[in-house]
Amino acid sequence: MKKSKLTPQSKLLLVVLFTSISSFSFAGQSIESERDNYSAEIHKFLTSDGRFDLKAVRRSGYQGPLNWEGYDIQLDPITGEPMMCPQRVTPGKDHPDDIYWDNTLSPSIPGVDGYVNAMTTYNGLLIIGGSFSVAGDVLANNIASWDGSSWSALGAGTNDPVEALTTYDSELIVGGWFTTAGEVTADYIASWDGSSWSALGAGVNNTVRALTVYDSKLIAGGWFTTAGGDTVNNIASWDGSSWSTLGSGMSGEPYADVYSLGVYDFKLIAGGHFTAAGEVSANNIASWDGSSWSTLGAGMNYSVRALTVYDSKLIAGGDFGTAGGNAAKFIASWDGSSWS
Repeated sequence: MKKSKLTPQSKLLLVVLFTSISSFSFAGQSIESERDNYSAEIHKFLTSDGRFDLKAVRRSGYQGPLNWEGYDIQLDPITGEPMMCPQRVTPGKDHPDDIYWDNTLSPSIPGVDGYVNAMTTYNGLLIIGGSFSVAGDVLANNIASWDGSSWSALGAGTNDPVEALTTYDSELIVGGWFTTAGEVTADYIASWDGSSWSALGAGVNNTVRALTVYDSKLIAGGWFTTAGGDTVNNIASWDGSSWSTLGSGMSGEPYADVYSLGVYDFKLIAGGHFTAAGEVSANNIASWDGSSWSTLGAGMNYSVRALTVYDSKLIAGGDFGTAGGNAAKFIASWDGSSWS
């Protein structure tokens, strides 16, 4: 699903909606005021994922206009909630008089010109994926590699942001919002063999947010309902030639989404925003043993966004406030029988 961009007029309307709903008003000058009159940058009041944080505004005591320069507003495809994203840098065309300039090396920046969603290693290189168009002094569409001293593009990259990375069957696997990788049509998931891009069959029908390998298969999770044309409900496996279901996948109201995947105690772990895994009621986290889904205790009261293993325990992070019915602010551990 493409991200919707708002016009400057819609941005102003959005500010009005935000402030009226929250009973908070930006007093003072209009958005069209001269730049010199701005007194607060919008980034001061954004959460880490780009959402407007009214609590931060209230805590600061600030009242006045905000400087939107350098940001676009996009709508979360699931919640419809506005998100502020850094504008991409669009390299200008060569001017006839600029005979000594090479725009392929401009701008030169330490890092990337957008944001990074995922990282992994492949063929001895650090791979990053996200929403950007420049890495260092190289034009790189949403994905790039770092060899320890310089950045490189992976072919033509992807046409929309990258959300997840892993390796499988000696290839780099990339998931995200995109529908093309390089010159190849690849619906939301693709593979890179070090020199060229390939599709994974017919791909999936919407965003891939998480990737891992389990039981010698590639596992993809996200916000999609088909893989290879078959109904899968937000999670599916790829064996190198075809897509398969994992039971009846994840479900919930008003929507279900898989944000994170991991492996613990020889089981696949899926975290996200859902209330059922297969035929089992499961609160935002569940395990798959290769044939059926199971709960991890009472699960969490809200979304699980990250998973890893540490000290022989499964570690889960996210937006939740309880794990297994006990208070656990945004992070908790599972020892195989209970949450701590």
